[in-house]
Amino acid sequence: MTPPKRILCLLDYGTVDTDALGLIGPTTGESDHELVGLYVEDEDLRRAALLPGLTEVRVRNPGMIALEQAGLAEALKSQAQRVRDAFEHTARRFNLACSFQVVRGRTVEVLLEAAVTSDLVMITRPLRSAGIRTRDAHQFAPLLRDHSNVLFVNEPWSSGHSIVLLYNGEDPTAAETLATARRLAETETLPLIIASPSGTSPREGERKALLPNWSEEAIIALCEREDARLLVLSEIPGIDWRDLVPALAQRLSCSLLKVGA
Repeated sequence: MTPPKRILCLLDYGTVDTDALGLIGPTTGESDHELVGLYVEDEDLRRAALLPGLTEVRVRNPGMIALEQAGLAEALKSQAQRVRDAFEHTARRFNLACSFQVVRGRTVEVLLEAAVTSDLVMITRPLRSAGIRTRDAHQFAPLLRDHSNVLFVNEPWSSGHSIVLLYNGEDPTAAETLATARRLAETETLPLIIASPSGTSPREGERKALLPNWSEEAIIALCEREDARLLVLSEIPGIDWRDLVPALAQRLSCSLLKVGA
């Protein structure tokens, strides 16, 4: 994985996973980079608030409230400020230079447009922290088609006890991907599990795991067996990650980093 220069972090209605932002350093190899926080005011949600009699069921604070346009606008503004404060505070804690953008639109459409000029796209807590507006990983399939490097951060980041790398030594970017996985494992002080049908010689603190194939079920079984905190996917000939990555992100409790050329 070539060290990314511009990292785009999606921060719409989700919660900033402050621990996960600590991945930026080892992922970039401590090179100079630009970290951009993108907060999306969901246009579909705004339009829904125009419908008469619409209510929202609160999961964390049980009850039902009326969803109104005026109240929603103020809530989105307040949420954007809270997210910005948390994002900038965490960036300072990790000594990361950052900027913050607020854009109104449909989340995936806005993200795809912003990702064009980004080297790494980071989607924080994509599945389990948005309450009633939980995301579906499959909606990000177009991003995986058009973008090489994508990081899905599931919650909580601190869970799991290993870094698992699906490794293909024949890929031209294999050495860089392996170096990235090793930096991540070192930063998290976790063992690195290198999984492949054949494999590479592991270093001290690393283990080799044989995969019978690159199927969804085999990968999920491996991550569950190794109690993975992060699964790193490298380029593997014949594997179409556009379908497999969303399926894995939807089913796995660990986070997932897909890297490309």
